[in-house]
Amino acid sequence: QKTFFHSLSVSPKARRVVICEPVFAPRPFRDALAFCLFKRYSVPSVAFAIDMVMPLYLTGLHSGVVIDCGYRSSRVLATFAGVPVISAFRSASPGGQRLAKRLAGMVKAAVAGNSKESVVATKVVQNPKASEDLMVQCCYATFTLPGGETLKSDKDAKVAIDKGGETLTVPACCRWQCCELFFRDPQAAGSGGHAHEEGLADDDFQDAGSCATLTQAFVECLENCPVDVRGAVVQNVVVVGGCASIRGLLPRLAIELKAALLKCPKTAALAERLRFTPLDYAPVAAAWTGASVFASVDSGHDLSVADYSNGSKLLPDWSRDGFV
Repeated sequence: QKTFFHSLSVSPKARRVVICEPVFAPRPFRDALAFCLFKRYSVPSVAFAIDMVMPLYLTGLHSGVVIDCGYRSSRVLATFAGVPVISAFRSASPGGQRLAKRLAGMVKAAVAGNSKESVVATKVVQNPKASEDLMVQCCYATFTLPGGETLKSDKDAKVAIDKGGETLTVPACCRWQCCELFFRDPQAAGSGGHAHEEGLADDDFQDAGSCATLTQAFVECLENCPVDVRGAVVQNVVVVGGCASIRGLLPRLAIELKAALLKCPKTAALAERLRFTPLDYAPVAAAWTGASVFASVDSGHDLSVADYSNGSKLLPDWSRDGFV
């Protein structure tokens, strides 16, 4: 009710509704949502779509791989000819929440000898919003150019924590080491993880994804695609989500993905075909913007109020209707 009447200021009776949902969204929730929309708000029709397919509408291509660097986890899904390959869906545990918490913990350990800043760091660790602000202001991903030059800063970052004038110094090494979470498993042997980093690999994030790193999720996604599909989808890689805006993440991701493809015999031939498609919109809103494009066209898969009332058309079930 707040969405329709306060945020959008529209009447739901005259609007087609598009629902973007995760691949494995529970069916009872979908049934309850459809019931509310048709019976309470009297919408004319509802279209259900997978959220990770929507960013492809911004590229003009119907095939590709969408990498969503989200808050709780990162997800990878391939789509071929407009049909999501659900059997290839993979998720990875690194996400914005884990990254912010790891950065705060690393900074707290680094400033332990400074009593004043140690108190400020403790406040940041205990406040998720402050941890996220710290991540946005000073985090970046380092990478090495083909010529051998490494883009890395040796300057500490001084960040204002609140309006009270408290500041916190983030060591130069902490600014980029936390982003290694996307590409290196901190629990793996030889990963270079420090003791305070290992302590932050908490149980809260163990079930967030099936893969330890983003590169592993991408390679497994391609491996689980049909052989004749891999070459088409790998040429249109779209990176979305809030963490996609971290400085240096996209070039580092391109380098890491190409190296990971070359290491795997099944995907080595695809390394030279790897292409990223830049978006003209903010990556954090790519799914919403793509859904706006989708809503402006006639998909042919809408569920009308008549279909819902007489039961002539079933609600979508991605595990049943998807390409598995």
